[in-house]
Amino acid sequence: MTTEKERTTETARDGTPVAGSPHGGRDGGVLGGWLKAVGAFALALALVGAAGAAPPDSARAKPRKDRVVIMAAHPDDLISCAGLVLLTKDVFEWHLVDFTYGEWGLGKKGFEDGSTKATRIREEEAACALAGIRLHWLGGCDGSLYANEEMCEKLRRLVCEIDPRAIITHWPIDCNADHVMCGAMTLKVLRSMGKMFDESLEVYFHDEVGQPRNFTPHHWVDISPVLKQRDELIRCYACQNPEGNIALLTRSNDLRGFWSRVGGFRGRYYEVYADLGCVTAGRRTIFDEIPQR
Repeated sequence: MTTEKERTTETARDGTPVAGSPHGGRDGGVLGGWLKAVGAFALALALVGAAGAAPPDSARAKPRKDRVVIMAAHPDDLISCAGLVLLTKDVFEWHLVDFTYGEWGLGKKGFEDGSTKATRIREEEAACALAGIRLHWLGGCDGSLYANEEMCEKLRRLVCEIDPRAIITHWPIDCNADHVMCGAMTLKVLRSMGKMFDESLEVYFHDEVGQPRNFTPHHWVDISPVLKQRDELIRCYACQNPEGNIALLTRSNDLRGFWSRVGGFRGRYYEVYADLGCVTAGRRTIFDEIPQR
């Protein structure tokens, strides 16, 4: 009597391997083993090929946009640059560094109970969300901003982290002391980093309407195509008389437009910017990247 184990090594009378035989059957025998080997080899080749294949377009890392930073003393100081930001928000990665929370902006009571600070933060976040700006807070005190070592070190670390192509800040001669200190601190930090006149960094000043003195513009930006969007951004600052600011800025932009037309430009509403010592002369600047409309 043949046992089950013995039957696994038997062959049929016609020479065909039986099931369970090392020569074939359900387990494949020699032919089955060969097919398995070929299949495993093909699978390995497929896996190697997949590992080395180029990722789909959606998975490829997009090149980093150039970064531009606005150094501002208070929430809502952004509005002087809002037209440029809106014109180039798809070209650059915009960052805003607020040196203070503007917590004195609604008087002593709001300063002492913290309500003004909360309001200004909320409004600034809304404006930045509307314009696609990344917001940073330096933590200085409104009305008491100083370029001390602690603040300068915070700013230095932030500049290193962001690694901007360009920085825009306040004109150094201004009737608002915090504006003056913000601009001075920015230049102090850039000088300490060896970047103040570095060709890899563009530095500009914006014209805060009615506050800078002896401002001399080098760049004229036609913001007419985004004027309505600019006004909507200003309305994010509900506690700062937005309609009055819109009227003031529009008159100023219109006046600059008049002088720009005298100089041969065509637009109606303009923002203006000044170079740091004309160090960008002969170079391609962020203003050359503004899309034509």
